[in-house]
Amino acid sequence: MGDHIEQRPLAEIVIETAHALNLTTAFAQRGAGGFGQHGQIVNPILLEVRPTQQPVIIQVLGRRSQLDLLLSHLENLDLPSRLWVLEPLTA
Repeated sequence: MGDHIEQRPLAEIVIETAHALNLTTAFAQRGAGGFGQHGQIVNPILLEVRPTQQPVIIQVLGRRSQLDLLLSHLENLDLPSRLWVLEPLTA
């Protein structure tokens, strides 16, 4: 599902790292469609798309300090350039 680093799914690496850092929740889901750095539009509904080509959304919940630590760990893994979005949540 999505990008791979050293033959492991990027989503798996992010989730395992978040778990090791005791973040509250982490999960990955396939996107309904979209496009990435390559510019090719992916629509799994209209086209037969390999799982490795599907867009992936990874969501991780935790305190800001935990998320900052997670991002620091991920930056040290030499991951491909990705967009990270941090949003405050209220109960």
